[in-house]
Amino acid sequence: MSHFNWRWHGIVGGERKITMSVHWYMETAHLDDPRPPLWRIHVRGQPGVHLSVDMETRAGDTSPTSAEQIAVAGSVINAIPIVCAARPGVMTRPLATPFRAELLQGERSRNQP
Repeated sequence: MSHFNWRWHGIVGGERKITMSVHWYMETAHLDDPRPPLWRIHVRGQPGVHLSVDMETRAGDTSPTSAEQIAVAGSVINAIPIVCAARPGVMTRPLATPFRAELLQGERSRNQP
């Protein structure tokens, strides 16, 4: 596999109103755009919106680590205190869901007297 393009659609009244896609690729030979943005968001409406978001490393960075890998590492590192404060067990949460404060229950209880 050299390319994944995940898409999530928000549907209202049977019609797509928002689409978010995430591109992960290792090889560009088969892509129409040799450097597609990491995220694309299209909101259908009046007015409609097209957003493209990408990440980049700082100028002069010669490390083999991509900007996306750094961002993922930051998310993982920031989750450590929440995971350590959580009750034992397995919790699953879909990747593309909004933040919910109740997921920080362990963090709040740990910080309260």
